[in-house]
Amino acid sequence: MKILKDLWWIFLGYAIFLGLYESALTLDRWMRPLEPDSKVTISISIPRGTGLTEIARLLEDEGVIASHRALVILALWKGTAGKIQAGEYLFSPAQSVSQILDDLVAGNVLRHIVMIPEGFTMFDIARLMEEAGLVSQDSFLLATRDRRLLDDLRIPAESAEGYLFPDTYAFTRDVTAESIVRTMVGRFWEIWQEEDFARLAEERAICAQEAVTLASIVEKEAAVSEERPLIASVFWNRLQKSMPLQADPTVTYGILAEGNAAPERITTSLLRRPTPYNTYLVKGLPHGPISNPGRDSLRAVLNPARTSYLYFVSKKNRRHHFSSTLQEHNQAVWRYLKKPMDEAKPESDTSREDKGVDPPSFEEKTASEAAK
Repeated sequence: MKILKDLWWIFLGYAIFLGLYESALTLDRWMRPLEPDSKVTISISIPRGTGLTEIARLLEDEGVIASHRALVILALWKGTAGKIQAGEYLFSPAQSVSQILDDLVAGNVLRHIVMIPEGFTMFDIARLMEEAGLVSQDSFLLATRDRRLLDDLRIPAESAEGYLFPDTYAFTRDVTAESIVRTMVGRFWEIWQEEDFARLAEERAICAQEAVTLASIVEKEAAVSEERPLIASVFWNRLQKSMPLQADPTVTYGILAEGNAAPERITTSLLRRPTPYNTYLVKGLPHGPISNPGRDSLRAVLNPARTSYLYFVSKKNRRHHFSSTLQEHNQAVWRYLKKPMDEAKPESDTSREDKGVDPPSFEEKTASEAAK
């Protein structure tokens, strides 16, 4: 009888050993990458408040891990069950359960790269954010006009236009419009301080808002970086002589600010359209910035070239011809704009299309400057 009892205990021990061994093999298999050579990546969104078991089942259902039990066991064993962070993740079946858990605990969420070009308006940026699937255009524009937020960000204007610094940003899927605006404006003030722009502005007896406003016009007018200081000098010279800036982009922005689509071309009637931004009608600077300028345009405004230029006209090759006198400017307008336009017309075409070439009845501004 004693022998039978001993055999039973031996059998039981062996069975337990086999069970534990099999469980260990199974757990080891679960812990390994599901597909070690896989190149596939799978986006997984984990809402706030989601429990460990639910997260593990989601990863199993999406084909990231072999079994949800592996993640649950590992998280409990490591004591990290309550440390998993919500967000959007990018996982691969080539990752082990341990690597996946480490990412979840560290909060290595997927970040969406958004590149903001120099000269974009807040309307352009709002559209870009919506296209990236981050926030809606309306919510972004609402945040740019939030008075409480603007005061917090040291912006004295009615919106954050001009202070949304053009750069490359990385945002998570759950980012808010307010957070985006804070990040972009924060980057502006970093550059402002880094470049010592406050001192330069003080030397020119202007405030940050005035510097940003003028830089936003330079940004929209300049196509090549080396011309920015020259364009800035034109506007400074005109301001010093109490001449209107007569910058076409301010006309366009005035129409945008009214909630209308930007015109394809500037016509004489648009030059006469009254808005707080139209520098054909408004003396001095417009109501506020008309775009978000980059570092070079800000630097150009605060350290412009020393010239006597008062005019510039497009040479249709991304560059401009600069002039100090109206006579020289009119000759440049004829050379680069009117003459090519007349030569392109058929001989039988005696009509006169309204393409912004009729001279507006403004101070010394000639017909074709609207195309600069």
